[in-house]
Amino acid sequence: MTSNQFLYLIEKKETKENIILTLYSVDDKHNTITKQVEIPYQILANKEDFNKLGIKSDNVVITPAKLKDIDNNDVIKINANNKEIYDFILSELRDINSKVYEHDLPVEHKYLIDNNLSLTTSDTFKPILKYLSIDIETVGQKEDQKIIMISSFSHLDKKMSKVYCDMSKVTKSKLDEVNNHNFKDFELVKCENEEDLLIKFQNDCIEFSPQMLIGWNVIDFDFKIIKQRLNIFGIDFKLSKFGGNCRLRLTSDFFSQSTMTCPGTLVFDMIHVLKKNFYEFDDFKLNTVARAVLGDEKIDIEDDSAPDSIENKIVAIENMFKKDPVKLIEYNFKDSLLTSQIVEKLHLLDLVYKRSILTGTPLAKVKSPIATLDIMYLKELHKRGFVANTNWNFQKSSPIEGAFVVEPTQGFYEDVMVLDFKSLYPSVMMTFNIDPFTQNKGTHIQAPNGATFSNEPGILPKIILELYKERDIAKQEGDKNKSQALKITMNSFYGAMASPKSRYHNTELGESITAFARHITKTAIIETEKLGHKVVYGDTDSIFVKLKDLSPKEKLDVKVSAGKVLENHLNKYFQNWVTKEFKQKNYLQIEFEKLYSKFFIATKKRYVGYDEFTKKTQFVGMQAIRGDWTMMAKEFQVKLIELIFNNKEHKEIEQFLLDEIKQIKAGKFDDKLVYTKKIAKPLSEYTKITPPHVKAAKEVVGFSGRVVKYVLTKQGPKHISLFDKNRDELDYEHYIEKQLKGVSVEILDCIGISFDEIVFKKKQTSLSAFF
Repeated sequence: MTSNQFLYLIEKKETKENIILTLYSVDDKHNTITKQVEIPYQILANKEDFNKLGIKSDNVVITPAKLKDIDNNDVIKINANNKEIYDFILSELRDINSKVYEHDLPVEHKYLIDNNLSLTTSDTFKPILKYLSIDIETVGQKEDQKIIMISSFSHLDKKMSKVYCDMSKVTKSKLDEVNNHNFKDFELVKCENEEDLLIKFQNDCIEFSPQMLIGWNVIDFDFKIIKQRLNIFGIDFKLSKFGGNCRLRLTSDFFSQSTMTCPGTLVFDMIHVLKKNFYEFDDFKLNTVARAVLGDEKIDIEDDSAPDSIENKIVAIENMFKKDPVKLIEYNFKDSLLTSQIVEKLHLLDLVYKRSILTGTPLAKVKSPIATLDIMYLKELHKRGFVANTNWNFQKSSPIEGAFVVEPTQGFYEDVMVLDFKSLYPSVMMTFNIDPFTQNKGTHIQAPNGATFSNEPGILPKIILELYKERDIAKQEGDKNKSQALKITMNSFYGAMASPKSRYHNTELGESITAFARHITKTAIIETEKLGHKVVYGDTDSIFVKLKDLSPKEKLDVKVSAGKVLENHLNKYFQNWVTKEFKQKNYLQIEFEKLYSKFFIATKKRYVGYDEFTKKTQFVGMQAIRGDWTMMAKEFQVKLIELIFNNKEHKEIEQFLLDEIKQIKAGKFDDKLVYTKKIAKPLSEYTKITPPHVKAAKEVVGFSGRVVKYVLTKQGPKHISLFDKNRDELDYEHYIEKQLKGVSVEILDCIGISFDEIVFKKKQTSLSAFF
């Protein structure tokens, strides 16, 4: 690669003679540069075992690999001049139960590792791929959908802001309206029929030749339908100027991810990109994410109460196409636009590019922690003169014991300080040299679970340390994307090591990390309590501390100073412990992160506090931020906490509760009584137990979604689309008992107010009354 290029895609093609790799790079002018390399079919084998076979052929080239296996055996590199001899040698080696090394490694990754290639030619180059956001609208039966519109949008080229519309489907009475309308933000491409629409879209896409295609559920829906319709018209599934058709691999598995590949073009479903980068929303519908990220939303053409089914979406589109085709055309374009705007607002692709460059992992695989770890680890392993085993047999293993959690004492507190260990698991791996390369090679370091590690510098600690230093620099430079990319990568390594699908999986090694982490958190609690402070809660890498002798009336700077004193004390302790006990460099660091002037904890992982640093009330794990509670209940909990945090009298709180119930019974909150729950598996698999949301979903003909919206009536659960206010009576007593009480009883009990006594006039009986 010349200057300012980013290698964004590698494609493989197997021939009889060799493997051809096509490398696609983007330069600083968004041009695509291609390069082809031919590599032989190659096997890494045990030298002694291969010699036993006695294979000699002009079609085989044997060279020392200058590498050894984990048992210190010599490894040779076998290059076969054709696929037939390659398969024959593999078969012969397997027949004598000989190991072949790294045979499961994708050849694209092997090429990068063997050549020690970086994906970019310059550390300062910030690649921008030319992407096209697309969306389609369909009509007809679910199994035979016809495309009436395709919209496209490019952030780099306004000429690709288009809506391709099948004008033959527009009713005659609306033709003039469509023809005469001035669409300001995009070009309306008028098509004679569906085939013409597909051809024009395909030709424009090929001419534009995007390096990436994106959309919302774009593989499982948009491209699936596009491919089906192209097939019907006998048109090849091509979308780029590079040779070859696109390939679609759809999966019907409930949790698996479909994939699509096109020559020279990546295809990303932005729903999966958001999830893989740890973004959280109430759900991942385009409208939900657009509202949260942009404060904008889709053009409204659907009934929000309608069941989440393909049939209902098609009906809504058909109705709007007949009634107001101009609005539907604008609706179609806005979906493509919103997807791009979300990407740009969150710098989502920039984050993915950063992760790819920093780890040396191709964009198509950067979402996989296992692939990322594999590439980074093998590069370093080869530098040290070793090869890894092939990971063919994924074996189930016992679950690794998790993090340490202190069972809290439920209640309200003032001035609770939160101290967090910075990247605890990565810090543990660096500090105690935890690595497959160092395991069982000395007793210099012994983990609490008994696993031992040598003090010879490990590979994984070295990789993490490099990322750790890079992240500190990124923070100093204010590069949030780079900092986040590094954080995601570092924190993913433990999960990759713990996965049976990883070649580095080792239960004892994984447990050594969590065992050290538990010990460290417990020690932090013990050392804090030795100073006379009260630890009200502890979870994984955090402790929640109520300092002794600190009055709520003290000024903020005094409280902060006290928190910093505790932070420094703990850091000094761990520094001395690591140095004295293990003679290692310490990377453990605890930081005073938050000060909750008002704090309530219900149970582990469920609390709420007013943060003095951000001046905001933060809910964690409470019903107020969970999607499976009604809006009425969530809003009520927020108001209740605000009253208590503001030191309101019991009478005012009790009156608030009674007023809320009065409004519920008067129907004032009917639109806030909708349950929203997710389906965890296909409806047909709910046989023994049928939860209310599943029962509601089963009543809807053709229900195909994963989210159910329903209400509880006196007749039982009713899908919101089937609920008739004039016919069905909402069960208000259910909402008072299950929702209102459900979000408030543990809070009220802690301040001495009985929900039952106030609402149902049930007098609580104390134990002493029985004696």
